[in-house]
Amino acid sequence: MKNSDLDLKTRMVLKLFGLKRIDKKDYNSENIDDKSVYVFDNYNEFKNFLFANGVIAIDTEAVSLAILHIEKNGKIVALKKDCDEFIKMSKGIYKVKSFGIK
Repeated sequence: MKNSDLDLKTRMVLKLFGLKRIDKKDYNSENIDDKSVYVFDNYNEFKNFLFANGVIAIDTEAVSLAILHIEKNGKIVALKKDCDEFIKMSKGIYKVKSFGIK
């Protein structure tokens, strides 16, 4: 999908940082792309994406770090890398020792 449905500020941020919009929202723990973003129509769609990929509970402070921008119309632009990392951490793929917890 083209970025014409995004507001001017969002289009500028994407262009300035060389980010590309990914329309197919597909979690992948192996191939994490740090130059891609997902666009969700609203916060509920964003939460449903996380739940559909195995997240059981959402810490709003932690998940808000994945959000790059929220448009006036409620669309959420989130970094794919951060969404994937949040899902990966929620699934327990990281070993607890990596956080210094024994």
